[in-house]
Amino acid sequence: MLEQFIKTYYPAIADKIEKQQNTYGLARIHSHRHISRCIIYSDWYCKFLGIQDKKERLKLYIAIAFHDIGRQFELEDVWENQSYEIYVNYLFSVIKVDKKIVNNAKELFINKYEKSVLNDIIHDVDCLDIMRSGTGKGGIMGFDKNYLNLFKEQPYLQDRLISGAWQLINLSDADEFDNVNCLKIVNQKIKDEWQIVI
Repeated sequence: MLEQFIKTYYPAIADKIEKQQNTYGLARIHSHRHISRCIIYSDWYCKFLGIQDKKERLKLYIAIAFHDIGRQFELEDVWENQSYEIYVNYLFSVIKVDKKIVNNAKELFINKYEKSVLNDIIHDVDCLDIMRSGTGKGGIMGFDKNYLNLFKEQPYLQDRLISGAWQLINLSDADEFDNVNCLKIVNQKIKDEWQIVI
C-alpha cells in the first residue's frame, strides 16, 4: 500500500509541502525528511497492529503527509485547523481522492489527543521523529518513550520502533534528502541498501 501511495498520491503532496516551505521561509524542520519518515514509521505501526485495510492506511498516510502543511513558523504547532482546511481543499481539487476515503478525517487533525488507533499512530510517529536534529531534544538519549501512546504494555516493541526511527533519522537527515523525492528515495533505500530491522 505504501508504494501505491508514493506513486499515485505523494508527488502532488510533496509539491505542496515544497511550496509551503518556500512561501513561509521555514527552517525545514518539518519538511520532506520529517514527513517522509513519519509516513514510513506509520507503515511500521500498521504492520505491528495488523492494519491491512487499504482505505484506512491511505487515510493515515495522507493525514500524516498533511499534518504540518498549515505551519507558518517552526515552533509550537498551532495550525491544526489550517492544515485540515488545506488538506481537504487540496485532496479534492488537485489529487482527486475519493471523498469516502477522507470522510471523517477531521479528527486526525483537530483532535490529536482523541482515543483512536489512527490518532495514536499519528501522535506516536510525530513523537518518534522529535529525535531528529534541529529540535533540541537530544537525539535518542534524550527521547522519553513515556510520550508514546501505543505499545505501553509491550516495551520491547516501543524499543524496536525507537531504534528503527533513530537509524532512519541518521540515514536520511542529510540536506540532500530534503526534496520532493525524499519519500520515494528513502523507501527505496530501505529496501535496497539499509539494514533497518523493525
